[in-house]
Amino acid sequence: MAFETERELFALIIGYRVRAARMRKHLSQSEVGHGLGSQSMISLIESGKQLPPADVLAKLAERLDEPVLAEYVPLLESGQPTVADLSASNHAILLEMLRTRRARWQKIHGQVAIHLCYHYYMNHQFEIVLELAGLIHAHLANIPALHAEACYLLGSCHLHLGAYAEAETFLRSAERQSDALSDEVRGRLMYNLGYLYTETHEQGLAMYYAKMAMDIFHRILDFPRYAKALGLLGTIQVRVDQLSDARDTLLRCYEMAEKWGMSDVDKGRIEATLAILHARLKDHDEAQIWVQRTEQSLELAYDERNDCALNIARHELHIQDGNMALARQDAHRAMTAAERTNDAQVVAQTRLMVAVHEEDPEVQLQYAQKAYEGTLNTSRNLERAIAAELLAILYRRMQYTGEAAHYQRAALQAYREVMTTKSVYRKFLQVLAQLEE
Repeated sequence: MAFETERELFALIIGYRVRAARMRKHLSQSEVGHGLGSQSMISLIESGKQLPPADVLAKLAERLDEPVLAEYVPLLESGQPTVADLSASNHAILLEMLRTRRARWQKIHGQVAIHLCYHYYMNHQFEIVLELAGLIHAHLANIPALHAEACYLLGSCHLHLGAYAEAETFLRSAERQSDALSDEVRGRLMYNLGYLYTETHEQGLAMYYAKMAMDIFHRILDFPRYAKALGLLGTIQVRVDQLSDARDTLLRCYEMAEKWGMSDVDKGRIEATLAILHARLKDHDEAQIWVQRTEQSLELAYDERNDCALNIARHELHIQDGNMALARQDAHRAMTAAERTNDAQVVAQTRLMVAVHEEDPEVQLQYAQKAYEGTLNTSRNLERAIAAELLAILYRRMQYTGEAAHYQRAALQAYREVMTTKSVYRKFLQVLAQLEE
């Protein structure tokens, strides 16, 4: 049966729960309906074809000992249940309804699916979000707001899963339809595009979208998200070596976080980035202050990425102090934390850090090889290029000319793959590849 309105949706949910509770108690429809109405009335309620009056629902909840049904009574009395009200405690039921629906989807189906998407996204159940957003994308292309939001959700899930090509496809599709999105979702879309492009080393685009996100969140007075967008901008500035600008941006971000609130994990991320930044600026005392703050945040809320960044900052400081033994320990600790993140980029970077600072050539070769192999079949072309070049250098030192030549070619190919993301070079590089053949 199609549910065209919230009340029809409500009837289906109530019917599902009445039947499940009745079966659990091994009662017949006649037994449940005794003194309330006929067996046929209970049948109509269970099938979702009839919405029971509030007093009947209250008695059914008591007879079936089903607290959730009792919670529905005030909603039924109000006469105006919303999709959010109905979805709050019915995620599994609604998911099954949407999965098995074969008839034409209506707007209400998309609204329910969007609500479920955010629930499962917050719980990091990305495969379910991809499934639901894919259903919206397939069935409701004629409703711009729902279709655009589905594209945003599809892109965001792929981004979280590290599938950057797919993420870009859907996020850019959402951007083309962004006039149909609310300001809040549009701001999150711009933030995710900024994050995507800083991860794929397109820092100019990343900075543009980070600033767009900042502008939107500032305009709608969403200061916690404005602070987060500031943090993204500061991270991008670190990556393009605008260290003074990055310091000012991240300090402003930290002040906003202190004032408007931010999770301990996000706060720790800013602290760790400031520790690395001040270490690179050779401001040893200030770097130590941020190292200590990161340590405190990690005690409140452990996060592998923050642990990794903390050890990178310590590594930098110990190198400056000339204490290579401690620097090597920090590199290994950073790598151990990175490997728990399953982030190919961070893992490769820390393995390279270990390889560069090891003294034993065989150990250097081992970690450089791990860094290289960890980037195969991923989009981490720059890290793969650097790892391949390091392997070529190490094999050349060991006078293994064949292996050195192999990895030098692999490095060149990976560098070319990095550059093909810049459209101005794409055709030129294709010509070079043809000439080489």
